[in-house]
Amino acid sequence: GAFVMLVRELKTENGYSKAIRECRDYIRRNCTKPLKLDEIARHVGYSEYYLTRKFTRETGQKLSDYIRDVRIDLAKGLLLTTSKDIQTISEELQFGSRGYFDRCFTKATGMSPARFRESGSRQNL
Repeated sequence: GAFVMLVRELKTENGYSKAIRECRDYIRRNCTKPLKLDEIARHVGYSEYYLTRKFTRETGQKLSDYIRDVRIDLAKGLLLTTSKDIQTISEELQFGSRGYFDRCFTKATGMSPARFRESGSRQNL
């Protein structure tokens, strides 16, 4: 699942500038750590203001939304392939509270993390 996702991601990376590719790569590698936009910007050598605008212009998505989406994708994999409890997954992926994680996850997938895990549907990956 995660590997397929990575391969799919890499195929879409070609249309982006080096800075945005580096930015996306950095987020994927560090999504279990607290990510601050200014740190990501510093990593790719831009100001936060410039990077967030450049990111949205190139990808059509807000940088903060991309971070959340990467974490949700990882959460899907963890829910289906591990027995970690949802609270732990929420904490590992920096969602802060279980309630916030549930809301983000449900908004992204149309079902709660618990329901997603129960359905166990591999097509969700």
